[in-house]
Amino acid sequence: MAYMLGAKEIMPMLVASFVGSGVVFHAIRNMKVLGGDVPTTLTEEWADQTIALTASKPREGSSKPAQMDPLTNGYPMNFSVTDDGDW
Repeated sequence: MAYMLGAKEIMPMLVASFVGSGVVFHAIRNMKVLGGDVPTTLTEEWADQTIALTASKPREGSSKPAQMDPLTNGYPMNFSVTDDGDW
């Protein structure tokens, strides 16, 4: 007859595996234990230029100009929510 493990036995093993994988991920990704260096594209200047380039791309297929990230750039136009929650 097979022995069924309960939550008391499974949860510590599951948490330990998550912690172990997190430690390994941090060591490889941030501490660079396997070597390597941080790419030169991970700078604030590069990120700002990427955002500016993405925002300046023309939208194809529509006569209305829309930004690449419509919800943060005011699209749909004339959309507002009143104080009582109506659109």
